[in-house]
Amino acid sequence: MPDEPTHPHLATDSAPTAETLAALRRQLAEAAPGDRAQLLTRIGTVLAALEDGDFADVQSVLDDLTDPRDRRTVLLTYLSELAKHAPESAVQFAMQLPNEMHIDSTRGDSVDFSRNMALATVFRSWAQVDAPAAAAWATQMEDVALRQQALSTIASTWANSDLPAALDWARELADTGSSTLPLDLIARTWAARDIGAAVAYCQRLPEGDLRDLFLQAVIPPWIVTDRQAALDALAAMPAGARRQSATLQAVWRWASTDPAGAASWATQNLDASTLSAALNSIVRAWVTKDTSAALDFVARLPDEATRIQLLTAAATDLANTDPAMAISLLRQVPASGTRDSATETVAINWARRDPAAAAAWAEQFPAGTQRQTVLSDVALQWTRKDPESAANWLRALPDDAARYSAIVGFAVGRVPASDAATLAQWRSLMKQPNLTREAVSQWLEQSSLPTAIRREAARLL
Repeated sequence: MPDEPTHPHLATDSAPTAETLAALRRQLAEAAPGDRAQLLTRIGTVLAALEDGDFADVQSVLDDLTDPRDRRTVLLTYLSELAKHAPESAVQFAMQLPNEMHIDSTRGDSVDFSRNMALATVFRSWAQVDAPAAAAWATQMEDVALRQQALSTIASTWANSDLPAALDWARELADTGSSTLPLDLIARTWAARDIGAAVAYCQRLPEGDLRDLFLQAVIPPWIVTDRQAALDALAAMPAGARRQSATLQAVWRWASTDPAGAASWATQNLDASTLSAALNSIVRAWVTKDTSAALDFVARLPDEATRIQLLTAAATDLANTDPAMAISLLRQVPASGTRDSATETVAINWARRDPAAAAAWAEQFPAGTQRQTVLSDVALQWTRKDPESAANWLRALPDDAARYSAIVGFAVGRVPASDAATLAQWRSLMKQPNLTREAVSQWLEQSSLPTAIRREAARLL
């Protein structure tokens, strides 16, 4: 090991050694919660400096960390620093990671350190140091999805440091048919940062697919600064997927400040295939700003199917702010799978804010799978917020299929980290017609839930 740091960008007081790492790990074991983040970052930096190709030290540190957030901090730092001086080693390590997400149901959030996120970290750091080399390496990746992700990361990073060079590279990729994604991303980034310059560049491009791709990216933010010019450019685009995409995004941006104007323009200028999606985004933006005006607009639409679709969309959005109004709207919608899904959304969002009120509403449903579903949704959300109160509520429910379904929701809500398989089993059980006590008991016995949680839920049966 050299006496002086070989990579000045690593934040080290002296060349790190195995003893440095061991000392940091001992400090971490005794550290107060407020000191852990700095130590974890330091450990990741030291690991990057010590990297020797077999990743044994990294794996040893990770094996000692039980909190996925701690693991993520070390990995992010390690890969970010390693990519600056040994990028291919960083890619090699990232590629061996599983593509998984840790879901923390008690906090209602997740900790993502999947292979995809790891690779994004590597290519972002690599592009900051040597964007052309990172781009050349990424274009040779065999996996199409991973290659596109790497190119996108490089494009956004490169555009922030050297926009002209990034543009030349992205245009070459588009011209050769390799990928249009980097150019699209650079155009959007540029338009968000300097819409005037992005529009001027776009207007200098010759007519053709490249110009249309750029227009697709710049028209949505352009409509905020110069609406008529943006609409004229939109009208001049050839019909097709790019024009439709630009239209829907532009209408959404317009609706955020002037939903009535966006709605009026859309109904007068869009064909049926685009109008439905456009009105959906307009009404969803409008209903949370001025519910009365948005609903009045929907009521005046001549097509019943469109009105029903928009009422359902409005109810879904209002579930976050005005569940009572959302319920009122859903009562105007004919029975369907779409209405059932929207009702579930109301139950979930209401229960997150006020589980007792949501429970009182859910209990009014008649017997059937809908009652089972909403009670189970409420139970899961209430359990995450206050398991003791949720358990007391479950004990008072009538002894029927809906109560059994709610107990399954309670069990799943008690799990700190719920995997996809457990959630899928819960969704299947809660919609099982006439769910029985025996079926829930059998599921609890066979599930992968912790023993203490299975016993707690079984006592409620």
